[in-house]
Amino acid sequence: MRVTTALGKGFASLFATMKAVRPQRPIHPDGVWLTGTLTRTGPPVSSGISWIDGTGQDPIQARLSRSVGLPRWSPDILGLALRVPHGSDHFDVLLASTGASFPARFVLLPQRNVQAAKFTSMMPYKGGKSAVLLAAFPLDPSGRMPATPAGLRMGLAKRPLELALCFSRPLGDWTRFGTLVLTLEELEPVLVARGGDPTGLRFDPVRRPLPGSETYAWTRALREPSYAEARVAPGHALPGSDSR
Repeated sequence: MRVTTALGKGFASLFATMKAVRPQRPIHPDGVWLTGTLTRTGPPVSSGISWIDGTGQDPIQARLSRSVGLPRWSPDILGLALRVPHGSDHFDVLLASTGASFPARFVLLPQRNVQAAKFTSMMPYKGGKSAVLLAAFPLDPSGRMPATPAGLRMGLAKRPLELALCFSRPLGDWTRFGTLVLTLEELEPVLVARGGDPTGLRFDPVRRPLPGSETYAWTRALREPSYAEARVAPGHALPGSDSR
């Protein structure tokens, strides 16, 4: 726990430094806003998390982005953020491009092609039975959709991005439980014209985990300091911090 707390503080300090250079979005600066439908058909075996094990269909907000902000001609780690309504509230899911097998599912991997990427949560959720990982895999891995804002807009104008939703134990096989279909948000050109993020929307899977799950103390210690830094308005600092 001490190790993850120290790492969490270190990531937050790095995040604050990056924020001085990119005040609005220190990471994930390049991306597109999406809308879509998330359909849960239920898995053949229980995950121990009620939301995964249930059925239903939800309209969602999403953002697909380049995490580091490397030159657009180069590969970058891709991030897929989902906001899913739940009752009168919502919860957030953050996925990143990694491998699918063990141990690659815990390794961030840069990608040039969205259709070839594999998106996982990396950090496990605490379910009723054991730790659970979440993933989204493109249903057409042989397709081509360049991982740049322009490439994504062009590709999504032709057809939606369809992904299989899966869960797994940290060392287990992936089990499909639903489908995610994403299209370009109709207001996306307006969002871009206004700076890309006029609503100040921030995704936070630590404070808003999957219904029926919890977050482990060590994952909170690792991630929450950076998320707290992200919620602070540009030009301000967290109480008691030395970020500038």
